Parts: sequence; structure tokens; C-alpha cells
Amino acid sequence: MRFGLARRVRPAVGRAAGGIEVAAGTLLLARPQSPWAYVPAIALLGLFVGLLSRAVARGERFGCACFGSEADEGISLVTLGRTAALLALCATALGWTQAASLGAPYGAGYFDALAVSALLLASLHLAVTINSTQPFRE
Repeated sequence: MRFGLARRVRPAVGRAAGGIEVAAGTLLLARPQSPWAYVPAIALLGLFVGLLSRAVARGERFGCACFGSEADEGISLVTLGRTAALLALCATALGWTQAASLGAPYGAGYFDALAVSALLLASLHLAVTINSTQPFRE
């Protein structure tokens, strides 16, 4: 609603969007060496960068709980930059997978190690911020 995509809260749509995000993340963790694993993540991050850019350009500063932040923490250029950096990282990883498939020095084991490291860091972050990750619950 805050990004202007819906007029009212629709829990089923929110759950579906969350499921799509989890599926995209799971695909990255399961197949980090596959270029196709990065396509859904890049698409989602690209959409989110576009929505954030539009909102920030309009001067909107609502809380979106992006990346588990507090619900009352408003979006800003920092939020946009963090999301754009993650998009750039995903695009770079896609390039690495393409290079690896052409015989570059980075092999599948390298990407598996990166994926496991990312999973461990994300799990640690979630454990530390678990109370603030559900700001819109009833």
C-alpha cells in the first residue's frame, strides 16, 4: 500500500510476495553456480529499487521494514543505496557464473562457499533482529 501498488491490505498477496522472495532466495542457495538462479533475485531487486527510487524522489519517508529494519525507520537514500548495492552484487555474481561456465578460475565450489557464507550471515542477522522482523503483525 505504501508503495502505491494496492489500495488496501491484502494478506494473501503479502504472503504470496513473501513466498516468492523466499523461493528466489532458496533458489540462489540451492544453485549458486547456475546463472538462472540469479534471474528471479535480480528481477525482484530491480523492482524494489524502482519502487524505492520513486518513493524517495517524491519525498516519501514511510517505514517499510526493509531488510528487517524497524517499522518506524523511514526509507531514505541509504535504503535505496543498500538495495542497489545488493542488486549490483547479484548482477556481479551472475557475471561470475557466466565466466565460470566459460572456464574462468572460479568454480562451483567457490559459489557454494559464498552461498553458505551468505546463509550463515543472514541467519545470524535474523536471530539478532527477530523481534523487529514482523512490524505489521496484528
